[in-house]
Amino acid sequence: MLPLILAVILLISPVHCLAKIGDNEKYAALVIDLDTGKTLYSRHADERRYPASLTKLMTLYLTFNALKEGKLSPNQMLRISKRAGSQPQTNIGLRAGEKISVNDAITALTVRSANDAAVVLGENLEDTEFQFAILMSQTARKLGMKNTVFRNSNGLPDRRQYSSARDITILAEAIIHDFPEYYGYFSSLKYYRHFDEFITHNHILECYPGASGMKTGFINDSGFNVVTVAGNDKKYILAVVLGGANYLERDKHMVALLDKHLRQKAELQPLLPEFAEVCAKLKSAE
Repeated sequence: MLPLILAVILLISPVHCLAKIGDNEKYAALVIDLDTGKTLYSRHADERRYPASLTKLMTLYLTFNALKEGKLSPNQMLRISKRAGSQPQTNIGLRAGEKISVNDAITALTVRSANDAAVVLGENLEDTEFQFAILMSQTARKLGMKNTVFRNSNGLPDRRQYSSARDITILAEAIIHDFPEYYGYFSSLKYYRHFDEFITHNHILECYPGASGMKTGFINDSGFNVVTVAGNDKKYILAVVLGGANYLERDKHMVALLDKHLRQKAELQPLLPEFAEVCAKLKSAE
């Protein structure tokens, strides 16, 4: 009887969560099996949405490609322009005229989702961020992202910048497939610069067993977005949730999707003591 009850819980919990988040016109989601490519769950996956900081996945894709081709090196120091140093939060407080290593800039993106570090990378891969955005869009087309246009490197508000749950899934899968040697950046929990400590925004990574990355995002027009890779001894999946009304609704829905498609009821546990509060909120959220 107990296994049957558990199975029913796993089947209905995402439905309850969907009833709430699904009322949001910004909502879209897609879940795929990373081993087979099979679609496990799809809602509004091809409708245009604002990617917010999920945009940085393309900035990272192009940075990883430059590393692989030898155009950049991890310890290479990049100069910070006045424009990069003026980017609003979320940032790591970079100042014009200073320098930051490629490795630190990447980690600042994956942990802090730093807008200033994204511009630094874009401006060093092309002459200007605008030219970098053109390269981003061209690369999106090459990857098969049919509903995506990029206008900047960090995802700050621009009504002309859009993507879809399917396209973001394509991009995330391309990072995993094309640059496995750099995927470890997405599991970083903290980043240190000088005397400042920055902690990841990714509560799924903080709390969900088997989660290994990847990225969160938010602007007012997009709602709360998250991309997650998670797995167990049976299956690995990639899930995208866009348009949550708040981070807790988004994360609770992601947990429900992961549990259902990994066929488990995961016990949310903080990876570090400082994550205990947010994990407890996520665990108790209805």
